[in-house]
Amino acid sequence: MNVFVLCTGRCGSVTLYKICKHIQNFTSGHESRKKLDFKYQENHIEIDNRLSWFLGRLDDKFIINPSDADVESSDIDIVVSGTADSVVMVEGVSNFITEDDVLSAIQYAHAVIKDIVQAQLELVKECGQLQI
Repeated sequence: MNVFVLCTGRCGSVTLYKICKHIQNFTSGHESRKKLDFKYQENHIEIDNRLSWFLGRLDDKFIINPSDADVESSDIDIVVSGTADSVVMVEGVSNFITEDDVLSAIQYAHAVIKDIVQAQLELVKECGQLQI
């Protein structure tokens, strides 16, 4: 049996991962895949906060989950959490950017969140679940 847990915040997902490391007969991971492919070994608990996205910007292009080096060069460093319908939380810092740039960053991250929610709904359908 495998367990996949999606959290809306990084603090909660990291804490849950640390707890799950102590469960016997299971392995656990935190954001161990770049893509949500759900192909894990048996008896694995994967904790992820793919509904919260770290966002940077280099050369006027937004970067989802930027590397530490990218963050240092980025003029924006924010986290956006949300659902398919709305943005729930935004936090971060920026270096003298316009309000329009901030709005564009939030809209970009929300579009990514919508795609992930759609993938979740398709997974639920594929697994034979009637509802979430």
